[in-house]
Amino acid sequence: MTTATLKEITEKAKVQSPATNTSDYDFPPLPGYARLTDKLLKKAETAGEWLKEYKEFAGKASPMTAPEYHEILGLTLAATAIARRVSLKISTKEFYTNLYSLIVGSSGDAKSEGVKLALKIARLAGLTPFQLPGYMSPQGLMQELTGKNSDVPSGLAKDEFENLQTRRNFSAQRVLILDESASLFDWFEQDGMKGLKDLLRRLYDCPPIEDESTIGRGYSIAYNPCLSLCGISTRSDMEPFLKRKAYWGNGIWARFIFVSASWDKPPYVFFPPALDIPQDIPDLLKRLAFARLPQPQDNRQLPEITVSLSSGIRDLWQAYDRATRHEIVNSTEISERYKSNYKRLPTMLIKTAMLLAALDWTDSKHPVPIIEQSHFAQAYLLTEQWRESLHRLLEMPNKDGQEDSLEVKALRHIPTHESNLVITRRELSNRLNMSNVDERPILERLIDQMLKDKLIIERTVNHTGKDGKGYKRAGLSRSHA
Repeated sequence: MTTATLKEITEKAKVQSPATNTSDYDFPPLPGYARLTDKLLKKAETAGEWLKEYKEFAGKASPMTAPEYHEILGLTLAATAIARRVSLKISTKEFYTNLYSLIVGSSGDAKSEGVKLALKIARLAGLTPFQLPGYMSPQGLMQELTGKNSDVPSGLAKDEFENLQTRRNFSAQRVLILDESASLFDWFEQDGMKGLKDLLRRLYDCPPIEDESTIGRGYSIAYNPCLSLCGISTRSDMEPFLKRKAYWGNGIWARFIFVSASWDKPPYVFFPPALDIPQDIPDLLKRLAFARLPQPQDNRQLPEITVSLSSGIRDLWQAYDRATRHEIVNSTEISERYKSNYKRLPTMLIKTAMLLAALDWTDSKHPVPIIEQSHFAQAYLLTEQWRESLHRLLEMPNKDGQEDSLEVKALRHIPTHESNLVITRRELSNRLNMSNVDERPILERLIDQMLKDKLIIERTVNHTGKDGKGYKRAGLSRSHA
């Protein structure tokens, strides 16, 4: 089975690369105008030194955790340190650096080890006050954001008092790193918790204020709210939520980066010896959060700095935006369920470029972060990695021991478009052992739905029989052209 690596993503990103797909899942290639040149890809290697150092050390400390997991956790820490104080102004709106992500992997693949390391580095960097509790009602989350629960107990040690003061100053700019995060989506459907889904959607966009008025608590207001969220879960726990069409259409999943491992299985590495976390890793986050960026005086006055775009960045961003948000979305290449995510890919790319630029700016003499071509190129590769991860997650078989859905089983037997092969409905029913009179209607309804969702298409291909003669053969194939 072929899996994607960052090197392969890089190859696919080149203008001169052929638009081919040899994997067991569809991954529509970008049009040529939206791919990066060799020169730009080379520049990607020079950006994001802190993220490289974080990923390299994390790979030594927890070598059986997928590199993609370490990467998104590192970016989440960077977004936490920035805390809504870096923005990019486009038209009448602002982009901020907060990210929503979901790490979805097999049980026992060291996801939690990566999380524990990230939380330890956050603690060393002084970012603990930004962290939210693991369980919150919508009302509890609003209480956290407004800072109403930050009364000062007596007898606090100096470091405890400083943490509390930081929490007050940044009460509305928070992060939620949640292991076993499927519980979060369970809450969406529970009585008394249904407002949580809508609140999370709004917080992703960092509104100027978020307020509420209740009989019990009166009027509450959170100024400049911002939330970064990194959830960690298994495929089996997430399966029920990934199957809910409403989540793909109502904007929840569109805001998330889905991160799955590109390797079939991790390399075997025995427990490494005792390691000290390089001081540079938490120290840079601390300098960025509490020295380089402007500090709020209270939770109502959050200063911001605006990033600058270097020459050519707008053109590069527009090319990617046109390819993903317009051309692919309005083609027949992808299923309907992917389209809301594709429309958010350009936003994820520029947010990531902002994060990389801010990290590199921390110890520079520039007055504001500047998104250079190197930052854009590295963010482009990461975003393409996440785009492929989304397809891999939804189309590859579940390896957690849970039985695959009938849709996944059917797709496994339906040829890809590139193979120039088709399968008939009768052949598919035989392969799925669904030939009897009771089961065929179920399969027919599934095929009709997959056609409607544009997962598959009906087509006619040229076929050569055993006798060497050519003829037309009609049937089903996956929809990617």
